[in-house]
Amino acid sequence: MCRPGRPADRLAHWYISVIRPVLEYCAVVWHHGLSKNQTESIEAIQRRTLRIVYPITASMPYWAALHFAGLPSLSDRRDKLCRDFFQKMHDPSSCIHHLFPPARDSDLTYRLRTASIYLDLVIEPTRPLCSFKIPICLCHSSFVPMHLPFPIAF
Repeated sequence: MCRPGRPADRLAHWYISVIRPVLEYCAVVWHHGLSKNQTESIEAIQRRTLRIVYPITASMPYWAALHFAGLPSLSDRRDKLCRDFFQKMHDPSSCIHHLFPPARDSDLTYRLRTASIYLDLVIEPTRPLCSFKIPICLCHSSFVPMHLPFPIAF
């Protein structure tokens, strides 16, 4: 990535089009499960890229380097991706809209202190938590034990 003589705008374009999509792959699935250390590790990749593409940002704090490069933080981008995905899913024409629980009556939510359109889902296991063996490859009958917080019926 850091060959001498490459213009900064080309390096930035390469990062935005090749590396950043890999860092954000399936972010709507795993973003909210990241620990602080994992988030910082992902941000460290962008921080290092900024220092390579724009050497002047080496002595700047991360937020200033982002402002200099005109880029949002990866965490902010993942938050926006999640919000956009939720909004698209909330559209009745979406193919996964049926996954939402039925909406609450607006007369009821009008009178509540903390009105939410949907009820909070609470999943209670019907039997004690235990280890399940889930097949990975049915042709070789290989199994991997996994701890799941809910029972699985096959």
